[in-house]
Amino acid sequence: MNRVSEHLAKDHQAASSFHRMMAKCHGEAMGKAVAGNPEHTFHKSAVAAHEQAADHHDQMCEECQKVIASDLQKLQPTNVSAVAPTAPGVTAVPRAGQRPIEEAKPVVEAQFAKLLTVDEQDDWRQ
Repeated sequence: MNRVSEHLAKDHQAASSFHRMMAKCHGEAMGKAVAGNPEHTFHKSAVAAHEQAADHHDQMCEECQKVIASDLQKLQPTNVSAVAPTAPGVTAVPRAGQRPIEEAKPVVEAQFAKLLTVDEQDDWRQ
């Protein structure tokens, strides 16, 4: 499976070769035109523009190659969020034939366990 950076590198390489070819064609046409003629001026500016565009695409291709080779590309994304806890109010709905879902119990030291327990006998609403 190719990554976007690999596709972009190929596209930049193709664009660079196209601009180099166009610069060569304009250079040949410029040689046939008379100096000082508007055609000569046009082809001269076209050669410069295509050379500049080819250099830009070469530079962008090198940047894509750096990304491809970097270690960050070797990491695989996961769907596990280590930052955000489970959203409140979200409950799992068991389906027929599904294994029972164990409710997650917070891991708490023994000295603080009493703080997390709910005593159903106390009528605190009075």
